[in-house]
Amino acid sequence: MANLNPGGFGALEFSASMAEAMENALNDLLFQEGKPQVSTIDSPETRDRRIMFLAIARGVVEHLTANPDAFVVRNPDNTTSAFHIAINP
Repeated sequence: MANLNPGGFGALEFSASMAEAMENALNDLLFQEGKPQVSTIDSPETRDRRIMFLAIARGVVEHLTANPDAFVVRNPDNTTSAFHIAINP
């Protein structure tokens, strides 16, 4: 099972991360709306935007890790299971 990966500042750390997924989703939505997509080429603007995505991704991972009891596994008959959810940051 893979760990949640919020990402980092380097190209390798950003690749396949939650922050990169956010950047990709932004570009997908911009494309669907007929708007210009944001650049992924290294520039001050790209780094500034990625700082925001990294902050959001890190906050999401920290929040999920701190609140595993918020997840409940339900059986098809809507009863709860005795599974413990572990979030792998």
